[in-house]
Amino acid sequence: MDFLADRAVTSPVLLLLPGALLLVLTRVRGRLRRTELLVIAALIGLAAQAVVVVQGNWFLYHGAQMPVVAAVVWGVAVGGARRSPPWCFGVVSLLYGVLPVLYAQLPGRFQRPWEVWAAGLLALLAAALDVLLEKRLRNRSAVLVALSGVVLLAASIWPGSPHLVLHGKVTVTGSGYLEQQRRTADQVDRIAAELPAGAPVLYLAFGETAYDLDHPARCRYPIATFLQRTRYLPDVADLKSFKENADCVDHDPAPYAVLERPWFQPGHVDPELWRRVTAVYDCPPGNPGERLVLCVRR
Repeated sequence: MDFLADRAVTSPVLLLLPGALLLVLTRVRGRLRRTELLVIAALIGLAAQAVVVVQGNWFLYHGAQMPVVAAVVWGVAVGGARRSPPWCFGVVSLLYGVLPVLYAQLPGRFQRPWEVWAAGLLALLAAALDVLLEKRLRNRSAVLVALSGVVLLAASIWPGSPHLVLHGKVTVTGSGYLEQQRRTADQVDRIAAELPAGAPVLYLAFGETAYDLDHPARCRYPIATFLQRTRYLPDVADLKSFKENADCVDHDPAPYAVLERPWFQPGHVDPELWRRVTAVYDCPPGNPGERLVLCVRR
């Protein structure tokens, strides 16, 4: 539930999916046909979330297919009106287009998943109101309602919109993430200047760091994702892939290691693994604001 709320903050079209589905179903004739469409929608939603549950990783990009589905259903709901476009639903859609920017400015105590779900309920009620009013209103152009969809779909790319959300809390905005990337690039340049040309490296860092630094790795796992995942799932240490990746630390180790402390946090990864790392490499303490440090083989 928290994952879906976080995903909806970055892609507010998800908040409109139940309401859009209601508008579509009420226009379909025949109980059997409505049931069929409802079952199909439920299966799509469950399958999309099953991928996340089975992986055990609750990151926003794992739900990337859901906003696409929601946008399609929203378009059908708005464009399929017989007499009048859903004006109440359209107004809510327009408001939710600016929701991410406003939500990112809220104090942390107001950034909670249940408040996001309340916004979804409000959209559903707006759609229900349109269902009641649709036969009473005269036919009018749906252009203004459609334009609200443009604002809605652009919500996630505003500089002040959330880039990362965790349990309802906005951790960084789009502009903040861009600035973070620039600082990381500067630190990569600093690390590169300290390394001999072509020196092999053990990457205890995020994948982008390996690409930016572009030094060879002796390990068949150039990015230590398996080693880092024990921060979230301790039983990853029982996987064969984890053991193969961990052997790169002390079996023919590279002369240097690059440690990205915010990502590969020593206090949160497998303790035995970290003991093996410190037995082989001498890693300097990181300074405030310094993400990357260069470790040297003892």
